[in-house]
Amino acid sequence: MKVLLERARRLLATPNKAARVKAWLGAHVRHARQLSPISRMRAWAHGARGRCDSAAEIWRGLAERATEPAAAAVSWTQHGRYRLYSGRLLEAAESLERALALCPDYLPARQLLAACAVERQDWAEASRQWRIVLAAGPPPDELAHILQSLAQSLIEQGAFTDAAAVIERLSALAPDRALQLQAIAADKLFDDDAARAAWESLHRRYPTAAYDSALWLKFVGGTDAPDAARFTPDDLARAADAQTAQRILRYLDGRMPYPAYLALTENTARRFPDSAALRAWHIDILLDSLRGDDDLKAAAVAAHAFVERFPKHAHGRRLLANAAVAAHDMDAVEQIARAAGYADLQVWLAAARGEWAAAKALSRRLRASRYTHAENGHGLDLRPLNAEPRPALNDKILLFTCFRNERDFLPWFLAYYRAIGVDWFFIVDNGSKDDTAQRLTAQKDCTVFASADKFVATASGMRWINELIRRYGRDNWCVYVDADEQFIAPGIESRGLRGLVDDMAAKGEEVMPAYMLDTYPQHMGALRDFKPGDSPLAVSRLLDPDYYFFGSRACCFFKARGGARERLFGVREKVEKAPILRGGCGLYLDNHSVTYARVSARCGALLHHKIMREALEAQKTEHNEWRMAGRRAFRWRIHKRYRDSGLLDVSAELPRGRGVVEYKDSVQLERLGLIGDFAKITGRVARRRPSLSP
Repeated sequence: MKVLLERARRLLATPNKAARVKAWLGAHVRHARQLSPISRMRAWAHGARGRCDSAAEIWRGLAERATEPAAAAVSWTQHGRYRLYSGRLLEAAESLERALALCPDYLPARQLLAACAVERQDWAEASRQWRIVLAAGPPPDELAHILQSLAQSLIEQGAFTDAAAVIERLSALAPDRALQLQAIAADKLFDDDAARAAWESLHRRYPTAAYDSALWLKFVGGTDAPDAARFTPDDLARAADAQTAQRILRYLDGRMPYPAYLALTENTARRFPDSAALRAWHIDILLDSLRGDDDLKAAAVAAHAFVERFPKHAHGRRLLANAAVAAHDMDAVEQIARAAGYADLQVWLAAARGEWAAAKALSRRLRASRYTHAENGHGLDLRPLNAEPRPALNDKILLFTCFRNERDFLPWFLAYYRAIGVDWFFIVDNGSKDDTAQRLTAQKDCTVFASADKFVATASGMRWINELIRRYGRDNWCVYVDADEQFIAPGIESRGLRGLVDDMAAKGEEVMPAYMLDTYPQHMGALRDFKPGDSPLAVSRLLDPDYYFFGSRACCFFKARGGARERLFGVREKVEKAPILRGGCGLYLDNHSVTYARVSARCGALLHHKIMREALEAQKTEHNEWRMAGRRAFRWRIHKRYRDSGLLDVSAELPRGRGVVEYKDSVQLERLGLIGDFAKITGRVARRRPSLSP
């Protein structure tokens, strides 16, 4: 103890060391000298070893014993810093507010308060705090960082005009960072051309900055990278450092079967145990594609190990939260939400308790601080091709969808959904090269719109769908399905959609969950007999019942993994959907989730005739590029995996999956536990989830 005290005294007595203390604490040395040197050294030592809780408690004691406001502000700021590191964001914010109450102009406390808002993803609050820091006149060497942080928060908030002004100011100080932010803003707006141009400019002018950016991997070695740079698992095995390994690993995503890729992420994380990015990537991939309770347990253990190994890494708390949500572990989620104040977890908890009014109110506040491109209806190209609906649309069943070259499925699609009770169709034709648009405009119950918008720029069509729901869907039941999806729910054959939505209305339910249940033919040669107007089930009625369900933060609060496409082609895709939504009660955030609405206690399924559709399209080479035009590179690679598998050839015989069945009716699916009681299907009451304790 005496040795430690003597070291503390020497530290404060040495001019250059005192300057370091001043810089680290962000206060004058005379303020630091008022703090107990031995306690301060202990706090530093605990913090350096990642013992954030004990370091925070020491700083709390120093703050409570401080006699001058400036010294107390320094200690409360350090207490808030370590509470932020340990994920106790609400307590951190409280301590930082106390520091600012003592010294309103103390910028380190204000910056940490902004960091708390960023960690909670409260972008409106983060932008407000960074503006205050900027207005206070920060030191010149910190100005670029503050401008960058403010621009990032404004982009996430959706204030793109304000962000552009900040980026312009930043470009004079750090042009490489300004280019990165321009790319981020373009990507947020789904403007892939502008984003790619910004990244290419950054790479030409500042190659090191581009290579060091994780977001650069999105376009070079990532989900939207062209195939010009080619890597193999052998290249990954030869990678000499974690950064190179991360680049190659991101490039391989979507270019190899999922099970092999998951194993590759795990092995790479083991090779570079000090890389938080590689460990987090592996856990993220695992949590997104769980196939059983063993996977769930492994992900939870890995998340706990990550937090222990990298206690100051913010992503660790998100991993723990995602594992708890996946297991429907309300106690664990509540513990994390109480400490961190994550708004999306608070919404999830309210919905899990059935407190839908609270969930909606929390959701509105959450959405107000975050930009979601699917909700942006400005600047869309929606040109009506025929008259708007003549009958009064009130409490009707309306179907909304997007078509492109759907001649094969169109007659069956319209006939099926009319038969189960759809009253009117709203369809966007996105540049069909066949006669899809002409056939649609000839229908008496279809309102058709033409659009030349790029599909990816419309958030995969969801901007169109949301805009049409705003115009026509209020006080009606809105059905959203794709051309190759056949909605099935308990009793659909006898009661139709009207009986289903009347039951939902009586219970106050606003959205019905469902998932895509892949169908496939026994032999691809059977497709020779298919002609437009035929039901896809005439030739493609086999399905794999082997699905695994787990929890999700996004409404309808579940994910599903499995099915024939994953087994046959090794693709990793989302299959959960929300095909029925009460107009005026919510909008679609993407193809797979909606804004928070009261979820039905019943779950449906969408017979997904994707494999059959891909096989039919493979025989029409002139349509392939048309249908994929405007899609992101990742979708191209999934599309290519289908085509290169050899399983779409007319001579191919598809191997059957475990427990394969031939589809009969909704009664069969309910008996198999594939539709019906939502809680049972998603595993919240049917089986006991594994404990998430490490």
